[in-house]
Amino acid sequence: MACVLDEEKDDRHIEYFQGYKQFYERGLPGQLPAGIEESILESDELAEIRSRIGLADVTGNKDLENYGKSKRIK
Repeated sequence: MACVLDEEKDDRHIEYFQGYKQFYERGLPGQLPAGIEESILESDELAEIRSRIGLADVTGNKDLENYGKSKRIK
């Protein structure tokens, strides 16, 4: 956008999002507890998404691109 506006290029945002250190709060956990992580990984919704991804990889199915638009995570 800088070239369109005839301004100097600004790349600071790229450096800012290269890690999570600026968002880390000391004293808070850095990982989910094992039980919670396991229950998320075994959820039916995640299994369905994984199978759709597998089908898209094998068949080149373009329907996967619209999946996230129709089912927003809240």
